[in-house]
Amino acid sequence: MSEIHKASCDCGAVSFETPLNDLTIGACHCSSCQKISSSFYMAAHYTGEIEFNGAENISIYDSSSWAHRGFCSKCGSNLYYKMKASPDYSLSAALFDDKSRFELKTQLFTDVKPDYISLNANSENMTRQECFDKWGA
Repeated sequence: MSEIHKASCDCGAVSFETPLNDLTIGACHCSSCQKISSSFYMAAHYTGEIEFNGAENISIYDSSSWAHRGFCSKCGSNLYYKMKASPDYSLSAALFDDKSRFELKTQLFTDVKPDYISLNANSENMTRQECFDKWGA
């Protein structure tokens, strides 16, 4: 049985609870993630429906033809990245109350990562082309 993890945006207008079967985190270095986070986007992955408390405070941004991003319309917290044709969420890892057991497993778009960013983790590293080959974007 999966443990329930609580999460919320910075101002608390949006919150949710979800089981996470996998406590590994991915870091995305693509240009879109760089622009919305000023660095890289760290995400916990979840497949399924999420009941967001305060859903009326979520603004959706179509970041590409295949995905959209959810933000809190009150404080601007980045909530998630979601493929439009999939039930998979990439939930901002920073939203979770307890991050103590998260472990960085994968880094995406490492070939476009700015030189000033260095993550010292034993992670799987994928280039832009490897990501597109794997997920067909």
